[in-house]
Amino acid sequence: MKQKIFFTIYIALSISVIGVQLAHLNFIQIFLKPLLMPTLILGYFCLIKNRFKTYDYLIISAFVFSLFGDIFLMPNINIFMAGLASFLLGHIFYLIAFIPEIKKPILLTKKKIYLAITGFAFYSLLIISLVWKLNSISAPITLILAIVIYATVLFSVFLSALLRNTSTAKSQQLILIGAALFLLSDGLLAFNKFISPIPLSRLWVMGTYTGAQAYIMYGSLKRH
Repeated sequence: MKQKIFFTIYIALSISVIGVQLAHLNFIQIFLKPLLMPTLILGYFCLIKNRFKTYDYLIISAFVFSLFGDIFLMPNINIFMAGLASFLLGHIFYLIAFIPEIKKPILLTKKKIYLAITGFAFYSLLIISLVWKLNSISAPITLILAIVIYATVLFSVFLSALLRNTSTAKSQQLILIGAALFLLSDGLLAFNKFISPIPLSRLWVMGTYTGAQAYIMYGSLKRH
């Protein structure tokens, strides 16, 4: 019951943020968007059934740095490199949380191999497109390197989520969906910002982003 109430609130908040972004109501977004991650953090504390362990603190840390990223990328602030660095740290915390949950033997099913190839293809095409475009406009090398590093860490999070095998099947599925949505969300964001505008980009980027965080949070709660 508590889970349904919490996720109803989170979904309503996410839809509200997307709505005010589409309507360009930045003065409302200032108040709504920074509530997304605190809502997940509060929900995590309220819904977790077991004692907090290292994994849980890492996930909470990822949410905290995602909050910083949300704030830095809001239109009234718009400090892209600070936002990129914040989300990079968030993904590093996800990576540190997921890697210890990869235990041998790793069962590479056809489905996992297919997903790994698909994710790598998406990552590779994104990197090639971004580097080509940024080089064509003589973007600073620091920006290009930062984006390449960020994308590589992001793909590593997806891959580690795919190879996790020490939690319940439900947890593995939910966290993998979350990591895949994150890869898609940031890919859409980068494509829209640096390559070509995407119609209704805020809907697709924020929709996949808020979904990614929710799936990772819910999957983390279902680990045992």
